[in-house]
Amino acid sequence: MTYTMQNTTKVIFLYEDELTLKSIRYHYLDHSVILNELNSSINLKIEYGTRMKSKKYDGIYIPPSTTGLPLDKVFSRQVSSLIRNQPNIKLMASCGGVVRLAKTGIINDKKVTSHWRYEDELNSLNNNLTLNLERKLIIDKNLVTSGGVMSYLSLFNWLINELFGENVAKNYKRFIVSPTDNPIQTNVIRYKHKYPIIYNDIFKKLEKLKSLTLVDLSEQIGLSQRQTQRYLVKTYEASFSKILVDYRLSKSTEMLLNGKAVKLCSYKMGFEDPMSFRRFFKKNTNMSISTFLLIYL
Repeated sequence: MTYTMQNTTKVIFLYEDELTLKSIRYHYLDHSVILNELNSSINLKIEYGTRMKSKKYDGIYIPPSTTGLPLDKVFSRQVSSLIRNQPNIKLMASCGGVVRLAKTGIINDKKVTSHWRYEDELNSLNNNLTLNLERKLIIDKNLVTSGGVMSYLSLFNWLINELFGENVAKNYKRFIVSPTDNPIQTNVIRYKHKYPIIYNDIFKKLEKLKSLTLVDLSEQIGLSQRQTQRYLVKTYEASFSKILVDYRLSKSTEMLLNGKAVKLCSYKMGFEDPMSFRRFFKKNTNMSISTFLLIYL
């Protein structure tokens, strides 16, 4: 599937499968129309799909998605081949597309940005990425990554400048009254409850409990309650009550930031009612849930 304009041709392949946000393709096509109307000699051709039909492109773009699941294997091989044969090709990705591209191993050891929700997933890949979520756009040689969903406009602005020059890019940005000049992503400094990494193991045990009690944890571990308390202090240097507070904060803030209702968070975290959960949350974060969501969502 293609969209073509007139005259001097530059070709970009936009990867699109069932996981990518379809609106990005339409936006790129719409902005290409604007670009063409402003500059009649410019020909920006957008191809999209899961398979590249040509052996030469000016750029490849992995757009935002709501998941970091791997890219199509055939497409990944095509990208690797093009990079080998065209060292100067522009490889671009935004938001969840950065994670998907990273999982191919193609961008190992690179500097990247992405959406804040993918921080842990990117750090867990062990491919030596240098991640900076505060930057809306990061350029590392021919790899260009952008942050949250709307950062695709910053990437498009950069692409126009690269393909058609500074004057064309300035004219385009002036026409659309571009809001994308700020290089810093807003709302990326997310609230993240800090707890010792060693807690990960005990958190996994707590996730499996029917109720978040010392009794249930002791039964799962196979120790008495007193022995369990000693085990926790020896292994994690913390009592059950301290670990439980950290667990509840870690999981509830994650749930709230993912749009879960207060009532559901309260139930999942073992509170008698939402009001008890609200009191717990304010005591341990020094802010109400509504303030927390206003600041970090």
